[in-house]
Amino acid sequence: MILLPQHLPAAEILRNEGFDVREVPLESFSQPAPGFSDVAVLNLMPVKPTTELDFARVCVRTGLSLRLCFFRLDGQTFKHTSEDYIRSFYLSFSQLRQLPPRRLIVTGAPLEQIAFEDVRYWQPLCELMDWADRHVPSTLYVCWAAQAALYHFNRVPKHAIPEKRFGIFPVETAGEDVLKTAPACRRFLEPLAPCFMMPHSRHSEVRLADFPTTGADAPLPLASGADCGLSLAATADLRRVFVTGHLEYASETLHNEYQRDLAKGLPIQPPLNYYSPEGEIQNRWLPSAVTFYRRFLE
Repeated sequence: MILLPQHLPAAEILRNEGFDVREVPLESFSQPAPGFSDVAVLNLMPVKPTTELDFARVCVRTGLSLRLCFFRLDGQTFKHTSEDYIRSFYLSFSQLRQLPPRRLIVTGAPLEQIAFEDVRYWQPLCELMDWADRHVPSTLYVCWAAQAALYHFNRVPKHAIPEKRFGIFPVETAGEDVLKTAPACRRFLEPLAPCFMMPHSRHSEVRLADFPTTGADAPLPLASGADCGLSLAATADLRRVFVTGHLEYASETLHNEYQRDLAKGLPIQPPLNYYSPEGEIQNRWLPSAVTFYRRFLE
């Protein structure tokens, strides 16, 4: 079962899909929920309800008892979401500090072609990342957020790529040479080894050659693909987990992105390894997504 803020659109959708969901008042998140682990999500995506549903759905599929709360950075404003919506369903970072959560997720954002320091909320985001490092046992950074966190903590740069990396890609997990000094990472990867599928949708990448090789907080490369590059990394204690793809994606998300880019006249190829020969969507990543999130959240 998962607990969601009362009247959040995702709650009714998930119940109609047969999942065990309960709605609770937003103000109740300031108090403990016995039997439930708190998972906080900083939702940086423009279309809030879609991202809320993606993460709520993958969380409820883990079978864990979770209380899922969404929050915003203090002072953050939104172009695509009303202030009434945010006040109804989102905690502020100041309120989140009072919990704090057992797990934290920072979503991606369509900011890959902007320098990190030019992002209007870069400083508040850095403050959040530093706070999470001190107060949250494990934080998951997704897509752009993974690049942002690697840059903030380790000065790993992002690199533009010639065309959008778009589709479902096989990634291979790290070998014993990487994991020998990181038993927590080994246990995390075991159910995913030796290879699993991951959706990617991005215009930039981070490269292993730029990773620091020494230091207690040096990120370890945990999964990479020949056609998609570095896909998963983490510190040895799993305090920071970086995934450059989108295991949380719903079945139709890449299709919707493809149709959107076509309608805008953008140069875009069909997502790789996604459609069947008959043109039907194939969700080839769902088992791995559930396994990954169960391991991260448990």
